[in-house]
Amino acid sequence: NWLLEFPLPNGGKLVIPCLEFFTRCYGRSAELKRVLATYQWRGQNESHLSRLYAPLDEDEDEEDDDSVWKVKLKQRLHNGDVILLAHAKYDTDYCEKVIKRIHVQITEQYDPKKPFSPIPFKVVPWFQGDARMRVSGIWFDNKKSFLALQVLGCSDPDDITILRDRTNTNKTNVSSDEIDRGKSWNGAPQRIIKPKKIIDLTGDLEPDHNALIVEIQDPDFVVLGNPREVIDKWKDKAKGSGGYRGNSKEANIFGTGDPHGDGKGVGYASINANPVMDSNGALHDMWNAMRHLKEKHPTQITAVEWFTFKDGYQPTENPNLIALNPYSDKLDKAILGDIRNWPYLDVKSGALRGILVMRMIVNGNIVHIIEIQRRPRNIEIEQGEKLVAEEPYTGFVFMGDSLAETEETISYFMDRVRAVRGIVKNLINGCPVNKAHAFQHKSAESEVVACENAVLKALDKISIKIRKMDFSFTA
Repeated sequence: NWLLEFPLPNGGKLVIPCLEFFTRCYGRSAELKRVLATYQWRGQNESHLSRLYAPLDEDEDEEDDDSVWKVKLKQRLHNGDVILLAHAKYDTDYCEKVIKRIHVQITEQYDPKKPFSPIPFKVVPWFQGDARMRVSGIWFDNKKSFLALQVLGCSDPDDITILRDRTNTNKTNVSSDEIDRGKSWNGAPQRIIKPKKIIDLTGDLEPDHNALIVEIQDPDFVVLGNPREVIDKWKDKAKGSGGYRGNSKEANIFGTGDPHGDGKGVGYASINANPVMDSNGALHDMWNAMRHLKEKHPTQITAVEWFTFKDGYQPTENPNLIALNPYSDKLDKAILGDIRNWPYLDVKSGALRGILVMRMIVNGNIVHIIEIQRRPRNIEIEQGEKLVAEEPYTGFVFMGDSLAETEETISYFMDRVRAVRGIVKNLINGCPVNKAHAFQHKSAESEVVACENAVLKALDKISIKIRKMDFSFTA
């Protein structure tokens, strides 16, 4: 295996195997890597293009517009593949030259007399400029240098905004007519999103036509720093809606190649790594996401502030928390130990848990969001391997008609949240205000910063929408 070397500030070096860099940093889907390794990039046979890029819509004239890079992805690709493919399409002086070397090296080294011999090939970063990486591996050279055995994440290149479309898009402003509903993908192979734990994969056989499709998740890929700006293209009206899937044929093993033949019992394996935002903790992420949305929609969101009873509302960058009150040893003797200890972030040191109270003014509506400070905890992701994470509490969103009603609701939350040990949904009944809801912190591919989707979901709970900003470009 060839190795990549990057110099470190301490005089040492970061070493990454080329194959690990290729499989983790060249897009998010295994399909993209398969096409790059299997097909010639440029030449008489450009069949890779039909597997990666779909034709742009007729109303788009890419020659007249250099403000965005337009890419329409084919069905098998992951949304996260669009950044590399945009550079491959538009940055021909560097990116295209780099990626086409992959197939060239493989064909030059292939020996038909030794078809199963390993073929090491050189891989370099597909974009130029500064980058951050997160890796795990082994220190060496007296801990000056590091061998990266696993790439956990990387930053995106900062360049022109990307306009993303798909052949199988669901980004439509208006649903299809009744007569066209249920026709899309009607009779297509069944797709299993959560397969059984062990999947038999083959590299020797191609999937059958109309084969069962199974989605396999690679470890998440952390996007460090500011993600690349990618705008999804929305259609005015859907041409149809999803139909019945279930005519797929049984499969015992799964492959990732192009479909060929029938009756082999080989399904198609769609292997992807989900890109996730780098997190600094739920409280920080929620506050940062609210500030980001204000910058993104300044005419709709006119204020983002944090609140404490001592400081009032403040717009400063670093928010303060409100500490919860501990139970009294004298007055609350009947309180059980786990409930009694819950208000503490650290029971041994006596450090109290806090809450972060935030206010947004959205389209003239005053919205409050409360987040609970989390304790760190270890999660076992594989046998013997643990990941440091946080307690998974839901958030609390409400609207109060007056300052007195708002402060009453905050006090109610601080008192009752201790007894329910942070289970926010148990606080809705009995809340001083009617518009109060719990919400989850689910991420989305479209979010630019961590918890952006969680803030939007919180607003949606109280029927407040952030209007989509139309993206215009020169025709």
